Amino acid sequence: MPALLRGVALAALCTACAGPPGRASDVEGGARVPAAAAGPAAAEPSPWPALVVQLQQDAAGLPGLQAGLIEEGGASGLSGLDLRFSRELIFEPGRSLIRPEAREWLNRLVDPLLAQPRWLVVVEAPGDLPPGREPWRARDRADAVRDYLVNQGVAASRFLPPASTEGPEVVVRITGRRSMR
Repeated sequence: MPALLRGVALAALCTACAGPPGRASDVEGGARVPAAAAGPAAAEPSPWPALVVQLQQDAAGLPGLQAGLIEEGGASGLSGLDLRFSRELIFEPGRSLIRPEAREWLNRLVDPLLAQPRWLVVVEAPGDLPPGREPWRARDRADAVRDYLVNQGVAASRFLPPASTEGPEVVVRITGRRSMR
């Protein structure tokens, strides 16, 4: 089992075990009370670990794709998805058109994004090598990924500007927060 997958599986297990155990009822003053009436409702479990594990399983054996979790607030919990594609997996050298096989991977993000309208998205994309040769290419590529997801039904207002476009990979970050650093 790859180290990243083991880490995600461990994170998913820890997240599942972090809350109080589910129970049908509580005992209060000697009377049995339904769990819903026993106290405040438990927070919904984080969707991120399951989504990351599914993406990692789907990508097993495919070089150039990594899915991971974004942790915000340290040990406070898992709060986002970080998906990294190699430049070659998404784009041909010197082009900003998304490869047909890359659309399949982007399509895997559409249903979760449509189901969670509060999630925000940042897309970062690299230019060609050497860095700085065509600085506009990175922006065109990030726009191509964003436009593809918008054409699949994801609202354009949910996309935030990228923090930087200097990295060697296409990065799609999804979070429930109002802003990303």
